Amino acid sequence: METNHDDQMIRNFFQENKKEIDDKFFTKRVIQKLPARKKNYEWIIVLFTAIGTLLAGLLGRNSQLPSIYIPLPDQVTLYYLLGGVFVFPFVMLLIYELLNNKRISLI
Repeated sequence: METNHDDQMIRNFFQENKKEIDDKFFTKRVIQKLPARKKNYEWIIVLFTAIGTLLAGLLGRNSQLPSIYIPLPDQVTLYYLLGGVFVFPFVMLLIYELLNNKRISLI
């Protein structure tokens, strides 16, 4: 109980005796001397990956590719392989982002 009372007394003291310090443009000068922010262009990778995957999917779906059977279990068709090719850019993007993220380490 005593600590709460002491804390309240300290808060009241500082609120009653609070004084503003004149800045005299100090903050503005400090911010001007800081290095310029680097522009982040990583969104371009995501954009081109999405556009490439979309185009590959649309062109592959509308082309009259024959159904080719590959000797894999249950007669997997060419369309399953094309699906893997369409997903490949996103998998590579995920790996790229994981490797560039400084907080995540794969090794």
